[in-house]
Amino acid sequence: IARSRGVAHIYIERYFLLYPKVLERTELYQLSLFSLYNSVMKYDVNRGASFSTFYSVIFERDILMHLRMVSTDKNKLNLNKYHHINLDQ
Repeated sequence: IARSRGVAHIYIERYFLLYPKVLERTELYQLSLFSLYNSVMKYDVNRGASFSTFYSVIFERDILMHLRMVSTDKNKLNLNKYHHINLDQ
């Protein structure tokens, strides 16, 4: 797990530099912990990959899924539009 922190740091810095207006470091750190937990639960020694390789694949996949989720139009909040709510009814 200690070696995986180095892998996580590399991906956090890479994606933070690529998408600074979309992702925050703390968000990526939380995602790295989530991915680490999933990697520990799903890792199979008999498959032949090292844990750090498996973790890096899982973490990068989770980052890309998160980027897709936050960049869709339906998840964006448009603060320029407003709707009047009539509370007198």
